[in-house]
Amino acid sequence: MVESGLTSHIGISDEPAPWIEETITQFCYDPLDDNAIRLLELEPSPAREDPIRCKLIHVSRSEGHQYEILSCDWRDATKPQVPITLNGQTFDAPSEIWSALHRVRLGNRSRFLWTDAVCINQGPDKHGPGAADAERIEQRSQLDYTYQSATGLLVWLGSAQNNSHLVFEHLDKCRKHAHINWCQYRGETLEAYRQLSQRPWFYRAHSAQELVLSKSATILCGLHHSPWFDLTRCSSFMGTGDYFHPLKGPDGPTHLQHLRDLSRYFGHHRQLRTIAMVLRHCRADDPRDKIFAAVMLETRRLFGIMIDYSQDISTLFQTFTRKVIESSETLDILQWFGSQGCIDGLPSWVPDYTVVNPAGTLPRVFGSSAAYSIHYPLNIDPAFLSPEEIINAFSDTLIGNDEYTLVIESDRRPYTRKSQPLSPSVMSRFNLWYKQYGTGVLQTTSPTQIEGDTNAAEDQKRMGLERYARQMELTCYGRKFFITDRGSMGLAPPRARDGDDIVFFPGGKYPFIVRPKGNGTYELVGDCFLHDFDVFALFQSENIESQEYILT
Repeated sequence: MVESGLTSHIGISDEPAPWIEETITQFCYDPLDDNAIRLLELEPSPAREDPIRCKLIHVSRSEGHQYEILSCDWRDATKPQVPITLNGQTFDAPSEIWSALHRVRLGNRSRFLWTDAVCINQGPDKHGPGAADAERIEQRSQLDYTYQSATGLLVWLGSAQNNSHLVFEHLDKCRKHAHINWCQYRGETLEAYRQLSQRPWFYRAHSAQELVLSKSATILCGLHHSPWFDLTRCSSFMGTGDYFHPLKGPDGPTHLQHLRDLSRYFGHHRQLRTIAMVLRHCRADDPRDKIFAAVMLETRRLFGIMIDYSQDISTLFQTFTRKVIESSETLDILQWFGSQGCIDGLPSWVPDYTVVNPAGTLPRVFGSSAAYSIHYPLNIDPAFLSPEEIINAFSDTLIGNDEYTLVIESDRRPYTRKSQPLSPSVMSRFNLWYKQYGTGVLQTTSPTQIEGDTNAAEDQKRMGLERYARQMELTCYGRKFFITDRGSMGLAPPRARDGDDIVFFPGGKYPFIVRPKGNGTYELVGDCFLHDFDVFALFQSENIESQEYILT
């Protein structure tokens, strides 16, 4: 949609006229009373060239004032701050906030807004050191109430670029025809949507909270706007197993679909797995942001963790991890955020939730197959492998493939593997890939195995090669190939080294690599793919070896 009255003050160039107003006095914040917030009253203006004039008022949370959340990606703004008039004084606003205020200003009446860049004191305070810090802690700890009390959310993505107008014009046509099934984005419009889905706002930890907890959301981009749920109605998306490429980042349309899945169930229980899929690709302004986002989105029913930004980071991360493991009765949380760490002092078993786009996620970590730890591949004794079987094992290991080894005869004990053939489709794609990029060593070992289907059409060969190459990139990037002292192949975290142990903890989807520390405790290095690990024999053998590991 293109707004007329709402955007009459904005030029055709999609940028407000550069007329600003400065006063002699610089604005200073007054302290807030308990249970109070600030609201920004944006004064109307029928003329697009008028400067921004606002009032900042203090209100009690319990008074039920009507206001909207104004959200934009202002922290990473590269342009200089722009003066606006606030209570008759000069306030230096982030450039994105200035543009957003121009965009939402009405021509005939005031608009009451809440935006953290202005309504929370973000700078030093005249009332003494620490006063502003204490306010920020208190206000951020109440963000869920602030979002839920608002009448709606206004999301400013920024000015129009990369043909973003095509997306909104397409949605306008769909709404006009009022069909149940809307036409998919195609051609230039699809590419414009892909570009739009990469806008930085969608990759903030706070954005997920705002979309979920607000009663409604409107996406604003340049002169156009659309309801949030309409934006994703015309797009297809990728599966959870291959939407994130470690070099290219997450697929934008799929990331937006995950955000939509979270926000469509307001007030209801959401899967922590879906929350993690979103937050692992989002940056956090504060190390605690992703933890508190998960707590807010779970409506605090699972964890019992208070949202308090004064909490110690390491203690909070440990508490959250322990509670997730206890409530889910799985170790999935240890595999969702990778094995890289940036925060010093964290125990090895606690993920670093500040990591963005963790590499080396194994295929079944977010996949729907083999959700239980008992579903794991059959053992292949390396001592009796033929050259062909070794090549098959190698090709499967490079993409973490255990698709053909997860089927069991029955879910009743004793568990027995259902006989499965080799995976010809994977082997065929590997042959194409190896003939293109391999060194030729395997061809001398088993020339008939590597020859592949010479009769396949060229486009089929190309598609097979590209599919295997992509699967290998998704799995191997951020991993190192290893062979155990018994000849088993696998993929380990980059910090793994000779002498580390491979163990299986019940509740995990994959084995883990641990490192003895010499004092009876172990360091958790990370999860790994082990091609011929036999969990069936592990749990059913009379000679099962078990050991208690203390992870520090």
